[in-house]
Amino acid sequence: EYLVGIWMPPGSDYGFAGEKYYKVEVADGNTVLKDENDQVVSQASFALSQNDSIVSGTFKLSGEAATGLTGEVHAIRVDGDGWQSTAIEDNGTYELILSAGRWALDYYIEDDVSDRKIPRHPSEPILVTALASNTVVQDITLTTASASISGTVIYESNSSAVVESSVYVWAYREGSEYRKEYWNEVETDENGTFSIPVLPGGKYEVGAILSQDLREDGYLDSLVVKTNLSSGSVSNLNLTITKPSSENFISGTVLDPDGNPVEEAIVYAWSDDGREAYVETNENGEYLLLVPNGVVWHVGAEYAEIDENGSESYFSTEFEVDVSLKSAASKSGLSLNEIKGTGPLGRISGDDVRRSISKGVSDPVVTKPEINEIEPTINETVLESDALNISYLRKGPSGKTPLVFLHGFGADLNSWRFNVSLLAKTREVWSLDLPGHGASWDDSMASPGFNPGVEELAENIAQFLMLAGIDRAHLIGHSMGGGIALSLASAHPERVASLGLLAPLGLGPEINHEFIRSFSTARDREKLVSALHRLFYHGSWVNAALVGPLAEQRKDPKRLQALSQIAGGLLQENRQRWQGRKMLEKLNMPVKVIWGRDDLVIPSDQVLGLPGTVGLHLFPETGHMPHVEQAMGVNRLIEELCAFE
Repeated sequence: EYLVGIWMPPGSDYGFAGEKYYKVEVADGNTVLKDENDQVVSQASFALSQNDSIVSGTFKLSGEAATGLTGEVHAIRVDGDGWQSTAIEDNGTYELILSAGRWALDYYIEDDVSDRKIPRHPSEPILVTALASNTVVQDITLTTASASISGTVIYESNSSAVVESSVYVWAYREGSEYRKEYWNEVETDENGTFSIPVLPGGKYEVGAILSQDLREDGYLDSLVVKTNLSSGSVSNLNLTITKPSSENFISGTVLDPDGNPVEEAIVYAWSDDGREAYVETNENGEYLLLVPNGVVWHVGAEYAEIDENGSESYFSTEFEVDVSLKSAASKSGLSLNEIKGTGPLGRISGDDVRRSISKGVSDPVVTKPEINEIEPTINETVLESDALNISYLRKGPSGKTPLVFLHGFGADLNSWRFNVSLLAKTREVWSLDLPGHGASWDDSMASPGFNPGVEELAENIAQFLMLAGIDRAHLIGHSMGGGIALSLASAHPERVASLGLLAPLGLGPEINHEFIRSFSTARDREKLVSALHRLFYHGSWVNAALVGPLAEQRKDPKRLQALSQIAGGLLQENRQRWQGRKMLEKLNMPVKVIWGRDDLVIPSDQVLGLPGTVGLHLFPETGHMPHVEQAMGVNRLIEELCAFE
């Protein structure tokens, strides 16, 4: 018995054709095909209806046609399947030919010859009903970023402008019932001043991202400043960057698992008000991290080493330590591997620290992640068929169906650090480095022939799981990893117990292609930090623990080349190349789709129109990384999936 359907390519002139039931039987040595009425038919057939519904309109600004725009309008079917796109004409008009039904319209403005500071995307999709054999007019009203926030980035010590190095200044307004969400960023000029075009009205948060030179000089990001534009533009807004006093510090020594001092380990600290600091250890493994007092700092350390075979291994503290400098000027002598955390997500609290100090614990120690290898002497498995190396982290007791994590584009297995440790308490958990990412890397991946697509990567992971002895698993994928997980589940449904998709690739055409390209080509730290801020709703997540390893990898131009090639496989004319939305309808295992409402990379409205059997979970005030920003909630949802053994 079969369900047979036709997949209509994007931009097709025909509407979606529903699935049909067919049965293949062998009678008297002859094979026959029967339809849903048990009638013998010669072939499966479908009647296609040509799209004859027109939705057209004009982009308007202040009531007049907005001419001189370059971009596209695209539509996603809300009450069915299919999508279409069309160009914005030079006179500001557009026309879409659709099938009758409910559609969500979106647009992307690539260029404006008049530079009117028009937001590139709408704050939310425009819903319209297309009528059979009729034309529906849907004009699109544009706004301009007619207000501005201007000021100067200054030094706290003497209130002079920061002119030695440029700084990226950003402004963000949260969306509400009355106002659209808005984000913009600019670079300071030679005088240290900035002017950010913004939409008028509402409350904005404003912050600065420092250059690598300023960070190396010991300066920290400014505090995030809140300002109200209800009375018009804001001027003379100063952002102050601080170099902490030598009397305010966190110090100690970083040791490897064997008790030896580690040179050039990265020690980082971040605060809840958005500031961060980091420093490298000296040849004796010692560090002195200057940070302002009056706040609580979250401190950790990490480093990487390459063995004689050229394999790279990452080491990190198991938990971050909360160090309070609210009343103390400095703090030292905290062990990160001997303190048992009792706070949320296993975080070490002040009480844990005090208990540890009372037991005589001294310096921080960096511990190697617990890895159980398939081969006893290495932490990677070689896929025999294509020589791709898959590095992995394995934790937790065996016995239950394993849980497997697949990260997103440009990330690595450590992106699941807030999920693996907690979920590994009750079952075996695997976190993989996808090919071309993290330690799943070799120089051959920089060659032009390395450009794997989603389906090829899915088969690589399926083969790895087979070699690892994992016959069936709960599969969790984020972004690109979500597309890979969906493709694997569709191709090998018997091997997937449940499926969790976090802001996944493949559920719609839209993607922030500017982010993909800037992230895959960012060589210097400030451009990398600027790109990373688009991943999160709360900028404080962009800290040294995240930036350090990524910046280190980007010193190798071959890694950037490989990333660019992978990015090329994800995009086609600034849209998602691979689409897996239809696959969801055919899956029988439990599926959850988890998204942040404020995702600036892949729009969360792509959940519209998904099958009713799919569980949808949208987190407010959350960006493209819900498993980080909403770790506890996401962990609970994953545990619900794991209940289906």
